[in-house]
Amino acid sequence: MDIAILDPADHHYYPPAWTLVGGVFNISDTQRPEASFIPKGVTWIKEAADVFEPEANQVKTGKGNDFTYD
Repeated sequence: MDIAILDPADHHYYPPAWTLVGGVFNISDTQRPEASFIPKGVTWIKEAADVFEPEANQVKTGKGNDFTYD
């Protein structure tokens, strides 16, 4: 089985902690590199989904690439 994550973001943010910034959390503690969350063996496609076609099991990106899935 091949697994891919379609996400153009360079950073991952943890919004629930934003309500605690200034007290418990420093704002920089709520941001981490996206790459640190991608598991080994998973392909990271740094593109944004533009069109979702569930009847065709397909996602089209803003860069014009088509990805199919099972």
